[in-house]
Amino acid sequence: MTIPIVIILALAVVALYPLVREFLQRRRTTVPAYVEGLRMVADGLDREAIPHLKDAVKSDPDNIDAWVRLGDAYIRIGEVDRGVKVHENLGLRRNLRPDDERRVLVALARDYERTDRKLKAIATLEELARGRNRDAAEQLLRLYLATGSHDKCRTLIDELKRGERDQHWLAGLVAEYAKGIVERDPEAARAAFQECLRLDPGTVKGRVYFGDFLIERGEPDEALQRWQEVLETAPRSNALVRSRLERALYELGRYDEVIYSYERLLRKVPDDIGLAVALALIHRKKGNYEEAVELLARTCNEKRNELCNATMAALELDRGRTEAAARVIDELVDQLQPGGTTEA
Repeated sequence: MTIPIVIILALAVVALYPLVREFLQRRRTTVPAYVEGLRMVADGLDREAIPHLKDAVKSDPDNIDAWVRLGDAYIRIGEVDRGVKVHENLGLRRNLRPDDERRVLVALARDYERTDRKLKAIATLEELARGRNRDAAEQLLRLYLATGSHDKCRTLIDELKRGERDQHWLAGLVAEYAKGIVERDPEAARAAFQECLRLDPGTVKGRVYFGDFLIERGEPDEALQRWQEVLETAPRSNALVRSRLERALYELGRYDEVIYSYERLLRKVPDDIGLAVALALIHRKKGNYEEAVELLARTCNEKRNELCNATMAALELDRGRTEAAARVIDELVDQLQPGGTTEA
């Protein structure tokens, strides 16, 4: 009994060897071509990557990532129709895994948007959005706004709200929607901004956009309140509202409030060099050079980056301290050299 079994196994190995050898050879040729193609794409060498990606998909037609990247590479070198065709042919396959199918649909939607075929992009994204794909939902909302399909925006948001638990993400979508309908329907935009704040009381984007809306509607005090709330709830996001606050308070004749607001904020984020420089520049405008220099020396003592040094040099020159300014400029030049001692 044992001898026949051994013979049968030996015959099976002999019969299968050519298939196994072909498979191994295919993987040996596929992986290097694919990896080399990826490396060249990463280096921005799309034209050089294309032959390697073509070799990869020829050896392994089921390598969906290689196909998608091949189409993208064609598009980036200007062969748009050819690249789109690669992606469209992928989309016709009926044996794709769900993840691969989503990857192909995302690529197609991107292709159609690039080539100004917005309606085809929308149709593709709608299919993806039904599967709760966030990237697709964001892109779909943007396209709805671009094509004036504001009612569809509202419908999309309402559908997402029924099953989405991430209120922060939803609030961001509602903020974009509100911003996009400001000109067409200001009151609906106001309601959407308020909805955004209810969804996520800590939203930064919603408050920034809402403030912009209010300032344009002639409601500066309400706008200032929204922006001040950003400073209270997200002090490290202060750069998003600083110029807005300064402009609004200046136009209201209350510019001195900026100094108080920034000093109070700097106590919360004492290492925020951008904020310190902004406050120093306000002192400079008012001629308070000593205060500006002391502020920067105190805040930037351990982190003298380019922004801090450039401001310090300007202040020293304003004070007529040319030698001190020269020393700071030397340090700045060293930081700006390749491999310099820049600190963040």
